[in-house]
Amino acid sequence: MSWSRIRERSYRFVLAVQPENVRLRYGEEWLATALERDADAWARGLRHGWRHWVKEMGGGLAAAARGRAGRRERSRGFGPRKTREGWMMRMTNDLRYGLRSLLRTPGFTFAAVAVLGVGIGATTVMYSAVHAVLFAPLPF
Repeated sequence: MSWSRIRERSYRFVLAVQPENVRLRYGEEWLATALERDADAWARGLRHGWRHWVKEMGGGLAAAARGRAGRRERSRGFGPRKTREGWMMRMTNDLRYGLRSLLRTPGFTFAAVAVLGVGIGATTVMYSAVHAVLFAPLPF
């Protein structure tokens, strides 16, 4: 069996594991495009051919897994909610989560606040000294 036949079979396998609606809607067109691009990549050289094949296989299998997982989750009632939260609500939720995490580990929180305080204080002292020495007008 030739390498081109093996590659064609692998593309057909990726097409076979796609969800049925994707297979019926895009199947033949995707297969023809994939085989054409594959031939072009292999014509450019071994490295291009392998890179293209790995990219197509990984992308196709990942899409199939996402499609099948999404269908299972929807049928069980799981999955992302269809709410229309604004960016302010998401940011508020993130801040609340961060605050809860910091309150759960008081030692880390104290160390983080102390390091931030020392860093901000040292930066303020350095900029004040540079301003006094280099930029402030002389008293005479």
